[in-house]
Amino acid sequence: MRRALHLFVPSLTGCVLVASLVSTCIGVYGPRSVPASDGSPPDPLGKQGLDPCRVQIGIASWYGRKFQRRRTASGERYEMSQATAAHRTMPLGTQAVVTNLANGRTVRVRINDRGPHTRHRLLDLSYEAARQLAMVHAGIAMVQVEFLEPGLRLAQRPGRASAALHEP
Repeated sequence: MRRALHLFVPSLTGCVLVASLVSTCIGVYGPRSVPASDGSPPDPLGKQGLDPCRVQIGIASWYGRKFQRRRTASGERYEMSQATAAHRTMPLGTQAVVTNLANGRTVRVRINDRGPHTRHRLLDLSYEAARQLAMVHAGIAMVQVEFLEPGLRLAQRPGRASAALHEP
């Protein structure tokens, strides 16, 4: 009996952890629909702002001269002077706003490659994106990544006070 309990507790803990992660991404505990301040009815689908799974926090690194002009997963050549990034799963061409959590600097990037190939990293940024985030010297930084919906401009995002970055 003691041995069975010893095996049961870790597996139960793992199941609870996986269930909580999945419920966070599928929106089981998503935002509630409340009337807007002007009295208009709530959005019937409850879509307010970005999907919580479209915002990620993790460690970003950067890659530079060694990969210059090599082909990326999108088929284009890596150009270290362009603000681009590599992500493991987001569709190629996705636009994202990356914020360095240590200094608040922000850059808009386009996902054009797959990676990072180092465990526990969220993004690999181009040299230009890393330079704009002031993380070149450190090599890595804790970042927040907001993946933009297609056609959504930064100024249109709900709750955004600054509209400093726009699509050209």
